[in-house]
Amino acid sequence: MRINRSLHLRPTSIILVLVLGILGLVPLTPLAHASPFVNEVHLTDCAGPTCVTGALSITAGNMLVVDCFALTNFACSVSDSLGNSFTLRIDANSGGSIRQRIWTSAFSNAGSDVFTFTGGSSTDRYEIQVVQYTGITGVGTNGVDTSFNNPSSFSSTVTITTSAPSVVYEGWDVGNGGTSSCASLSPVTGATIFSFNCDTSTSNALNSLSAQSFFTGGAGTFPFTVSWTGGTNGNNFQIHAAIELDLAPATAPATATQCYGNCGNPPITLANTNSTHTVNFNQSITLFYQFQSNLNGFLLNVTVSMAKSYAALPNGPAFGVYTIQSCPLGQAPFSSQCPGLLQAQSAGQNTFSPPKGKISFSGLRIPVSNGQWVGIALSASLAGLDVNDTNTNVNLFQTNEGKIPSSIQAPSSLGNSKVGLWAWINGNVISGIPPTSPSSGNCGPGLDFILACAVNSLCTVVTSQCQTGSSILLIVILTIFSIAILLGIFSYWLPGMNISTKGMGEFAVLIFIGWFVAFAAYGLLLPYMIILMFFVIAWLFLGRSRGTGPI
Repeated sequence: MRINRSLHLRPTSIILVLVLGILGLVPLTPLAHASPFVNEVHLTDCAGPTCVTGALSITAGNMLVVDCFALTNFACSVSDSLGNSFTLRIDANSGGSIRQRIWTSAFSNAGSDVFTFTGGSSTDRYEIQVVQYTGITGVGTNGVDTSFNNPSSFSSTVTITTSAPSVVYEGWDVGNGGTSSCASLSPVTGATIFSFNCDTSTSNALNSLSAQSFFTGGAGTFPFTVSWTGGTNGNNFQIHAAIELDLAPATAPATATQCYGNCGNPPITLANTNSTHTVNFNQSITLFYQFQSNLNGFLLNVTVSMAKSYAALPNGPAFGVYTIQSCPLGQAPFSSQCPGLLQAQSAGQNTFSPPKGKISFSGLRIPVSNGQWVGIALSASLAGLDVNDTNTNVNLFQTNEGKIPSSIQAPSSLGNSKVGLWAWINGNVISGIPPTSPSSGNCGPGLDFILACAVNSLCTVVTSQCQTGSSILLIVILTIFSIAILLGIFSYWLPGMNISTKGMGEFAVLIFIGWFVAFAAYGLLLPYMIILMFFVIAWLFLGRSRGTGPI
């Protein structure tokens, strides 16, 4: 293919462009990991008889684990600046050369706390840590291994049998007698909290580390194994301790399935009247109810009851579901400052011939959260859609932004209505973190959702004007991208094809018009832009017929 000069794209270049384009559309989602761990403070290489930690922010009701490693066999003690009490859980020594004591404390006093450790003399050394956990309901079993026989390497296993979901704190220290080199500690079973420095300030070296493991499945038996390689003289001692801290068992929140929209009282109570009969859906009208969910859960379906059969004249109901991620303070929902974005849309109503009775847009799992604004919408291809009313009055809204438009931001209230249109939401009757929800509308799988999501993502506040500007920008980008792809295809498979610059211009205009029609069909452009494009196309073809146009 030749365009004034030869242009040849390698297939690898085409693939690279496609891959980069696809990667640009994939959102990066950070991973999160929640645990009972809150914070910690520690001291390394501290000389006795007194060592004082830095301040630790304490929350009332949280659990503390206090771990004191001592190079000699003295019993260190602990106190704090808030006057809380500590319960000694483990007191172990290894060969009379090193000692470890572990306390727990369920704090009744909160604030900025400083911990003081005393014992021994100026020649004694401390390694100290205080760890704070939340959600701990009690202290379970513990285990200690102090076995040694002066090896140059060693492996130690402590087995803990848990009775509930728990966190297991693990503390481990190794002393190397008569040498200034520390043992090399391998990774432990759990996640390391802190690995202390090697203390070589005396004739004996000491190093320690702490770790934690989380078990959410309840009762079980779990081994914790550590190993190390010691100093040159092999005169080594070790203490390996683990303690279980019980977590509150997970309780299933109360669940409910509730009806929203106009369900009747009690749900579902229908009447023989049909208020939609006189609605002129020919004029691109969409009716909808708006409401706030009081559940954290999922919207499952949208339903109406057809008052008669439409087997002879296809005019089925079209459904749409809209959500608002959040509204600025003082702004009305479904306004230009707080638009409702389309999350799901039923298939085209032009070929749908529903029978008499209930018709549902089902199979949905649209995430909604407590307090979130939701809209359920109804439209049709032609006037004369007969939908049963209910026995209750609910404020009904109308928008002329299209049949199930990509966003609703300029509705008008029709006042109280009995039109039967309802949705069922299943979820938890609690406040909390909502399920993951798209912030700019559903992004697939249909082209309508993909284009609407891309357009809305370019707007800080989604308005018709911003949607139109964003659409024009994307149309230009997609046109250039489409031409580049086609040029690459022609260059590879039809290298001898000759396309003039003017011919390429005609091709570009056709692609631009194609993308423009697609965006306009999905209601992403203001109506006047469609009229303007009509005149532009007419001018182009008129110029072509006279031989004066650009194509």
